[in-house]
Amino acid sequence: MTNQLPEWYAYVEENKVPIKYTYKPREGGPHDGFVAIDPGGYLLEFEQFKQHPENELFMAVLEGAPRVETSIPNLNFYGSITWTYHKDILKMQRFYEEVLGYRLVADQGWTKIYQTSPTGFIGLVDERRGMEDYADAKALEIEWMVVEFASFDEYAAAYWSEFNYARNSLLGPENYIYRVHSSDP
Repeated sequence: MTNQLPEWYAYVEENKVPIKYTYKPREGGPHDGFVAIDPGGYLLEFEQFKQHPENELFMAVLEGAPRVETSIPNLNFYGSITWTYHKDILKMQRFYEEVLGYRLVADQGWTKIYQTSPTGFIGLVDERRGMEDYADAKALEIEWMVVEFASFDEYAAAYWSEFNYARNSLLGPENYIYRVHSSDP
């Protein structure tokens, strides 16, 4: 996520990075963006969220987000969203809120965005509308670093048995694997 879309788009084009969806800013919409393809074939979505009713809470969260500097002079991000694709978006929404305890910061109807760190977000996408389809085999595992890991581990072992919680790992709905590590030095 960035508020420098024209600059990022120019940089990506100048460096001949393949583009899947071009940058086409729209007046009055909730967000603008473009999608590039990295050398590994992963889609990289550069996106700017704008003042819009569906983004009210999200804009307040992003306003306080620290800027993440890059090695490219004068270009930065204010966070990243990992998009995951789901058959049952409501089931996943309940899991993120009731089990994991995350707060919904943006509800775009077919996507639900949760803040998981000062600059990190998870976006749940209804597979019927997203860029990708749901797949049983996952291309990623989600990891979090936790302060006071022993307390977390004790809590998770007591309350997450239905999700096959074993130290450091949890199997969530739709076969997503969540890993937890201690952030202690």
